[in-house]
Amino acid sequence: MSQKQAPTKSQLDAAIADDVSPYEYKHYFKPFFDHLYSLNGGVTTDVELYDQSTADVSRSRYRQFLKKCIEYDPEIELMVVGYVFHVDAFIEQSAEAHNFSDIGTYINRIQQTCLQMYWDSKDEYVEQLINYLRRKTESQYQGQLNSSVSPDVLNDLLNEFESELAVTLPEKVTSINQSGKNMAGSVNEELFLLSLESAGLTRNDDFEQISSKNDTGDIKVHCKKAENSPFRIEAKSSKNRERGEFGVGAVQSPSGLIGFFNDADEIITASGKLEKQCQVVYLPSKTLSEIARSNDTVYSMDSQKTGELFLRANNEYGIDMKYYHEHGRLPSKPVGHESKYLTATWGT
Repeated sequence: MSQKQAPTKSQLDAAIADDVSPYEYKHYFKPFFDHLYSLNGGVTTDVELYDQSTADVSRSRYRQFLKKCIEYDPEIELMVVGYVFHVDAFIEQSAEAHNFSDIGTYINRIQQTCLQMYWDSKDEYVEQLINYLRRKTESQYQGQLNSSVSPDVLNDLLNEFESELAVTLPEKVTSINQSGKNMAGSVNEELFLLSLESAGLTRNDDFEQISSKNDTGDIKVHCKKAENSPFRIEAKSSKNRERGEFGVGAVQSPSGLIGFFNDADEIITASGKLEKQCQVVYLPSKTLSEIARSNDTVYSMDSQKTGELFLRANNEYGIDMKYYHEHGRLPSKPVGHESKYLTATWGT
């Protein structure tokens, strides 16, 4: 397989709908692309990529350049370990890597895959960075010391430096840990948006992501019938049920809660309160099956607001919202509907 070549300035301008200056192209974009494509499928750290620039650049400005590189070629997203800039591209590549063809059907597997890929990337980031800093330090010291220090002494010093770095660096990479939490939330919400698209709804026309502090809910699905209000969804992660419970109580009806909640007992305990506040709660099919084993009453309960099944598999979320968009109400759903998603590998 032939190595990719850095795009020309005109190719880059056309792809990212921007006018990159000749200076930026020469000193930043081309060196970045040359380095990334020289890896031939390997990975690098953002520190190492940052050092490829041939002129001074701030870290924030460098990140802007990197985002544009990813915009030109989304495959770069997974080549710079430890960071995620374009969540949609990251999800798409994670899904393609495991042959997940439908976001809605495999939403839980894709979410788990994205998070695992990210944390594996974080570990790889630490290892890559240690190796890179050792090589860089060795190169700098050899140039300064010439022959006044034996290679064995220099090697001993570098070994000690590397050992110390291996101990302290993971504790210092707090920004990666925080970005991981932010990335997890972004992946979760983007997956819920993509599952709507997968069901045939159009972003910004049939549904929208809510960002205004004066609005309520995280996602709003419109109905073709003008007299019907949009369906508002609170989207939360696996450990944020309590925050979701609080949020959904403030959301205008009709509303629902969706998340990757993995604690069946927590949902059972909150089911009475949630059922008074919203029309439906979407859970991973695995969590739903665990509720079935623990409390059949909660598992099979109907919503006071709709008369339809209250707890549903989040795999069905896109399908249900497409139905609401067309009919102004949630479709009927049989008890046990999640069973088709419960295979030995939870959705493959």
